[in-house]
Parts: sequence; structure tokens; C-alpha cells
Amino acid sequence: MKGRAIAAEKLAGLPVVFVPYARPGLPLTQAIMARVQSDTQLIVLENHGLICAAQRVAKVAALMDDVDARLALGIDPHAIARIGVDATSGSMVLTDAALRPVTRSLMYNAGGFVIEAARVAAHAPDPHITRDTGSALARALRLVAEDGGGKAVHLLHQADFIAALLMGTGGWSDENNALKTGHDAETGRWPDWLGGVGMPPGLVPVGAALQPLAPDVAAEFGLNPMAMVHACTTDSIAAFLAAVRLTPGLGVTSLGTTLAVKLLSDRRIDAPNLGLYSHKLRKGWLVSVASTTGGGVLLQFFTPVQMTELSQHIDPQVPSRWTTTPCPGRGNGSRSMAPHGPRA
Repeated sequence: MKGRAIAAEKLAGLPVVFVPYARPGLPLTQAIMARVQSDTQLIVLENHGLICAAQRVAKVAALMDDVDARLALGIDPHAIARIGVDATSGSMVLTDAALRPVTRSLMYNAGGFVIEAARVAAHAPDPHITRDTGSALARALRLVAEDGGGKAVHLLHQADFIAALLMGTGGWSDENNALKTGHDAETGRWPDWLGGVGMPPGLVPVGAALQPLAPDVAAEFGLNPMAMVHACTTDSIAAFLAAVRLTPGLGVTSLGTTLAVKLLSDRRIDAPNLGLYSHKLRKGWLVSVASTTGGGVLLQFFTPVQMTELSQHIDPQVPSRWTTTPCPGRGNGSRSMAPHGPRA
């Protein structure tokens, strides 16, 4: 609510409406239609982004420039020397050499790829994080199968794709995002067995310098053309790095649509049957698990308006008496808890 008030103050005078979070699709469309007026040109989708509208492209561009100036944080874009992109691991797309998508994109929670999982199982060790029908590797193989014209050049996770657009070229993935497509965190390379499944992208360490910004991108966004793009990491690992020191035993829980838990350990722990896997993080291991027990569960029982109202009554200093763990579907960390569907 505080964020909305700040944005409303900065955008005062513009024909703007604010739309509370709603599920994509029909619920979001209905929420937008219930609020827009005939003169609305700016729609703020809370927890998501902005929509600018006008009769002409030039007017849309001018409106976007106005909004950017109003919401600016006072940071000189030319002072930015290094750029890294973190995003959801496992959301991916195939593109051609010019970074144009040649297949649909698949989200991190897309699953049911039985044929692809069987192909992986013929090569991968057992157990292994890539063997599930909803694994990132199975997802990648489905996209390869959908590239009927054979135009694909790059397999890009969400962070890879955005970084590639910033540079104007692709072909790399960082070690963290690549883990669920088969990267061996112990050896720091792609395993030999992966050659029987498909050709993986180039692999670089997290934080490695890639290339400077593409000149046209730097010019469009007013950035330093010498700013270097670096390989980054996944969204939940970025949250971990932002929240705590790199001390073994410290953990971070990231609550979004799903729930991600990270704990820094001095030894590697992998238990694919329980959804446990480990990322290499400097000299330690970031033991990880994800679950469908997240904020997405709430949308099955409450409207966004109800959640906003009820959230005002939460006291974070008082422990909740609720101990249930509702899992609305099968997910990385919910297999042992809900192998056949929802369970509390």
C-alpha cells in the first residue's frame, strides 16, 4: 500500500489507474476493465509493471519518458558500470542467431514431458535432478522437438535471454541457471552423458564478464556504452546473496508464487527424490529446495482485494498458529509431501 501511495504521488496529474494483483488471463483482464476509463493512458499493474497507451507511437514514447523521469531514483545511468540479470531458473525459450524466438517459451513450472524424461533417463544417473517429467532439461528437449524448422541456435533461460538482448548476442548460461539442465556443479562442466541428449549452451561461472552493452541498447536507455554485462544467477540465489552473509548454517526463505528455501552448507547435499539439490557458491554449497507451497496457494482461496485487506492485520512479531502446508500441485519440493495432489 505504501508503494502505491508513493507511485500515485509521483504520477499525479497523469490519467493513471492502479490495478491490484490478479491472476493472468481472465481475472486480470476483468480487473483492468473494471478500472480503466475512456481517458486512461497509464495502467499500473501492482506487483507486475506498467502499461502505457495512446493513439500514436510517438505519444506512447513521450508518456513512457515522462513516467521514467517521474519514477527515477536519482541514479545517473552513465554511472552504471556493471550489469547482471537474475531471473527464474527453468523458464526458457529457443531463439535463432538474431535472438528471435523460434518456439514458444515454457515457464519454470511447466511439466508433463514424459517422452523427454524417458530420453533423459536413458543417459542420466539415477537419481538425478534432470530425470523428472517437469525438469528443466525435459522442458528444453520439448522445445527442441517443437523447432520443426531447425532454426534454433540458442537455448536461453530467462536471465540468459535478457542478458543476450542487452549485449546483442547469446550462447551463454551461468552455472546456477544451468544446474537443472544438467550442469555438474562438482566438476564445473557439462557431464559426458549429456552429449547423448543434446548440445548444451556455453557455460560460464557466476559473475563472469561477458560483453559490453550493445551500442543501440545503451543509446536507447541512456546507459554507459562501456557498461559490462556479467553472468548472474537465479532469482532466489540473488535473494540469498542480498539477505545474509556467506556463513555456513545461514538460510533464506523466499516467498513468491512458490516457496524457495536456501541454506549455505560446507558440504554438498543432493536428494532428488526429496527435491533437494545444491548450487556451488564460492567455497560452499547452497542447499536448495522449492515448493508449490507459496503465495499462489492463496489465490485459490482469496481474491487479491481480500488478501490486501487481511494482510493489514498480520503482526510479523507474533508466530502464526497455522502449521498446514498446502501444496496445490506437484513441484520440486512437494513430491514427498504431495505426490498425488494437494495435501495439507
